[in-house]
Amino acid sequence: MTARERLLKRLNDAIFTEESAIPVYARHLDTALFWRGMSGKNHLKIRKYLEILGRQSANHKLIFERIKKLVETGRVRVR
Repeated sequence: MTARERLLKRLNDAIFTEESAIPVYARHLDTALFWRGMSGKNHLKIRKYLEILGRQSANHKLIFERIKKLVETGRVRVR
């Protein structure tokens, strides 16, 4: 396997991981927090952080997809 093929495989793995993480964060937002019995202030704080994690994960996926496209089109050289 060439370095380019290894890089593309790792990029695909990273994209899959980010795609998998987004629904997990969303599921936690919708369910887990309501069963904890925490104060409203803490609940809102945790909800905010999970929303941030979800957005960051979506951004990471886009970045990995852009890098993958650069590698696939030969605009980035892999040694």
